[in-house]
Amino acid sequence: MKTVVGLYDELETARHVVQDLTDAGFDANDINLIAGDPDGQYAKPDEDAVHAGADSAVEGAVAGGVLGGLAGLLFGLSAFALPGLGPVIIAGPILSSFVGAGIGAASGGLVATLVEWGLSEEEAELYLEGVRRGNALVMVRTQAEEVDEVRQIMNGYPLVDVKERERQWREEGWSGYDAQARPYAGVEQDSVDDVFKEHYEKTYGESGHPYDKYARAYKFGFHLATDTKNINNPWQELRPEARKQWAKEHGEDFDDYEEAMRFAYHRAQTYMV
Repeated sequence: MKTVVGLYDELETARHVVQDLTDAGFDANDINLIAGDPDGQYAKPDEDAVHAGADSAVEGAVAGGVLGGLAGLLFGLSAFALPGLGPVIIAGPILSSFVGAGIGAASGGLVATLVEWGLSEEEAELYLEGVRRGNALVMVRTQAEEVDEVRQIMNGYPLVDVKERERQWREEGWSGYDAQARPYAGVEQDSVDDVFKEHYEKTYGESGHPYDKYARAYKFGFHLATDTKNINNPWQELRPEARKQWAKEHGEDFDDYEEAMRFAYHRAQTYMV
């Protein structure tokens, strides 16, 4: 058996690929789909389960639209919030392997699962980084004589050039897949620095202190928002724990920096589910 993979920019495109594969007679039990959902466009993880802890995979509500179409095509369909990947959609037989193996929320375990399905570790990590950034991965296990037909169907839709995408990521500062990385928030920290600087000018500009003094606080708040366990968590509820974490990491007066943290936290959450 051979495994053929394709990465697509949109889940909707991947759904069409799956539809064409099943229409061509390929068994749904040989087709997997893993798609990132960083903007919460397709499914919403169960909030109570997310808040219960970052070490548990979180099954969520998946219904209607694109997901409704996939439900009729593939075996199983669930939404999860995974540290390192954030919100994802998983469908196909790999779902039972993933959950049954007790891998939980460790997305590094998902790398091992993809390797078991025939990818190299390097390939698995690249494809999962694409998923983290909102792409959709389609995997098909098939007989060697059917590989060309599968590829023809997959190539009928715009595929992501994974190597070219990797080059772009590295130019942006990406150093490799990290199973414990913060979920992708739709934008990365550097791209919102201008917004933070504008807020700094309005809030702290007359303090006499440079922006660099508050940059850590903006980054701190931003990263709190992109931590899966804090999805939809109001700042006031998070505040006591944030105070403890800030004291542990920086040892400075929380109150002096809270406005910067709070602003960054709310700003980042506009990109999260």
